[in-house]
Amino acid sequence: MTKVIYSGERNYHSIASSASAPQISPDNKYIASSLYHGGINIWDFNNERLLNTPDELFDQKIDTFALSRDGQLLIIAEKDIQIWDMLKGTLVQAIDIDQGGTLKSAAKSGRKAVLSQNGKIISIGLFDSGWKSQIWDVSTWTPLRMVNGENLALSFDGKILAVHADNFISLIEVATGTLIQKIKKDATIESASFSPNGEYFVVGFDDNKAVVWEFKRKLKVKFYLDNPDHNRVKSVVFSQKGDVLATVTHWNVRFWDIATGNLLHSYITKTNIHTIAFLPNNNLLATGTPSGTFAVWIVEGQEV
Repeated sequence: MTKVIYSGERNYHSIASSASAPQISPDNKYIASSLYHGGINIWDFNNERLLNTPDELFDQKIDTFALSRDGQLLIIAEKDIQIWDMLKGTLVQAIDIDQGGTLKSAAKSGRKAVLSQNGKIISIGLFDSGWKSQIWDVSTWTPLRMVNGENLALSFDGKILAVHADNFISLIEVATGTLIQKIKKDATIESASFSPNGEYFVVGFDDNKAVVWEFKRKLKVKFYLDNPDHNRVKSVVFSQKGDVLATVTHWNVRFWDIATGNLLHSYITKTNIHTIAFLPNNNLLATGTPSGTFAVWIVEGQEV
């Protein structure tokens, strides 16, 4: 059984008042946070340095964004899609997000960007009177299809998109738009994630529970994880090896053995954590708060 011991926290960098929770690149090497007054900061974990923030972005309030797998491209999805080279600080491409002419009213409403861990597929969530998810091929920046529902998570290989509509979670095959499976949910969804090996799918709810499904041809409930502090499960993420699951509820971070469902460790933090990610070095964890600050945690003991 994996043993995880947390020996404390060191501040990595702080960012004053962000517009949205920090985002971590799919390779877990970079972290980005947008600011209330406009602009965005991206930090390089390995070299502990701030990447270029383009001057053109300083006065833009950015709510919906994602980082490419290598952290060098910033993808912004607001009124259109903008792709920025963060090493050079230049705009690479701008794409009309409303190519079909049917989503103009959504341009100033809700947005949500979900990028697959291999960096090949991105889903742009669009909210007007209801959620729709537009799926794009990142290599060519061509839209693949539109599906109904709020985008929750993409599988590591970008082949499966999980969406939420009405009282159901639906798994959609990206290549064809085919419905793979539909699952009824009993509480409000707060977070969702696929394991790197594609074997598991987890959803965090607002009733302090997380549900782990085993995914082969169909999803089958593996176990329910009960977070006893009775707070919503704001973030769920698997370790690089896929054998440990982290759940975040307000002040608490818990780590679970994915094989047994047993609680490995629970840690009470001093800040309200919103997001969490395992870094490539399995002795490090990154956490982000709604206020825009984030920290890197040193993990002692067996690697996770």
